[in-house]
Amino acid sequence: MWALLKYDPSSTGWEKLLKKKINYLIDSKRSLLQNIDSFQYDVAIVTALREPELEAVLNLNGNWEPFKLDNDATEYHKGIFQKDEKRVSVVAASAPQMGMVATSVLTNKIITSFRPKFIIMTGIAGGVKDAANFGDVLVTEISYDSGSGKIKTDDHDNSIFEPDYKSIELDVDVKELLLSCKTNRNYLDEIKKKWMGNKPLHELNIRIGPLASGAGVIQNQKIIDEIKGHSRKLIGIDMETYGVFYTAKNCSKPRPLSVMSFKSLSDFGDKHKSDDYQKYCAYTSANFAYHFILNELTSL
Repeated sequence: MWALLKYDPSSTGWEKLLKKKINYLIDSKRSLLQNIDSFQYDVAIVTALREPELEAVLNLNGNWEPFKLDNDATEYHKGIFQKDEKRVSVVAASAPQMGMVATSVLTNKIITSFRPKFIIMTGIAGGVKDAANFGDVLVTEISYDSGSGKIKTDDHDNSIFEPDYKSIELDVDVKELLLSCKTNRNYLDEIKKKWMGNKPLHELNIRIGPLASGAGVIQNQKIIDEIKGHSRKLIGIDMETYGVFYTAKNCSKPRPLSVMSFKSLSDFGDKHKSDDYQKYCAYTSANFAYHFILNELTSL
């Protein structure tokens, strides 16, 4: 396996041979890292905001350690979720700002640098009235960009939006696990009971359905009604989930086995929108993800 090269100060042929062999070693190493079995972390948790969303994740029992990578300004956190003999390696980070672009860039960096087996987005989202209540965990069954389409002008110079949604669906096996959690109310009562701050009176629930991602914060019931008009089972709206789903589905290999979004309902996107339950919602979202990872996701 040794290669011997003759050094000759009067020529550069040996340099070319040496470079060729070094490049071969680099390409071989890169090929090994691209192997489908080379996942480095079990789970990556992505949030749009440092507070209160990432803060709620870092409050989970994970023995977190902050760290940075060379030439990367993002602060990452690595930890271990443990239950009995189960040990799940986790890396978490928040984007520098809200929105699909910022979160998509962060997700791609995490996938490239850490190769997680699963990706979960946690945090807060707007909800649809009569579909869920404050604090409920909105599980994205179908993710799509509510701004995807064409804007036209009619004969009276009125703007008309013709949607052209490209949706991404939740993995079937993961969906079955979540449906079981919803039916059996696993962990929900325990999660709500442990929160000592401001919280709603109704019980905590899981809602599974379509979630639309858009470019801006919505505080207008008419806009929400228009989005729901194209997806009658809509449960919520946010600014990031579709970016995470799209990136995880279209990144370089090895791709995550599954991508999920567990965001809790903090408002209804209308004129009564407030921040009253944001910390509670960040808490319910992060803690549901914690229990789901340790008790359900490890079975896949």
